[in-house]
Parts: sequence; structure tokens; C-alpha cells
Amino acid sequence: AADWLEDLFILPEFQGRGIGSEAIKLLESTVKQYSESMYIEAAARNERAIRLYRRLGYDCLNTVTIRKDFEPEKFETLHKETLLGETFDVRRYKR
Repeated sequence: AADWLEDLFILPEFQGRGIGSEAIKLLESTVKQYSESMYIEAAARNERAIRLYRRLGYDCLNTVTIRKDFEPEKFETLHKETLLGETFDVRRYKR
């Protein structure tokens, strides 16, 4: 069995203070009592969150979401990622 962490948001003025790390660790201590794994989903463009999850020991890639943009001109490519020999754009909506 496994459990999921969804929608953890820390307001920008409170980021970088360890609040997110502590919230995840607290949740993990509860989930460990009845589950063997915990999943966290993050947008590929959310590099800061992904770095946090890696620091907390999340190291098993489980799910890949692939998106098709119908109006690609509305998006900007941040960088490219290669997975299983295929290259994908990591994009975000233009501001």
C-alpha cells in the first residue's frame, strides 16, 4: 500500500524556512504507520520543490505525465529532459 501527498503550498514569504520540510516529515511519520511508500507529485517545472523532495530522500521516479499543448505559442520552454531515450520539453505558460 502507498499514500499520496497532494497540494502542499507554502506562501512565498514563508518559503526557505523549513516549513515544507517539517510538514512532509510530520506526514511521513503518520503514513509510515500504515503504508510502505509515500508518493509526491510535482510539476516538472517546479525545480525548487523537486530539489526539496530529493533532499528528503524521494528518489524513485514512478509516474510521468506527458502533455500536448494545442497552442504552443502560449508556452515557453524552460529546458529539455531525456527519459527512455526520448527528449521532452519542460514548459510553462508565458507570463
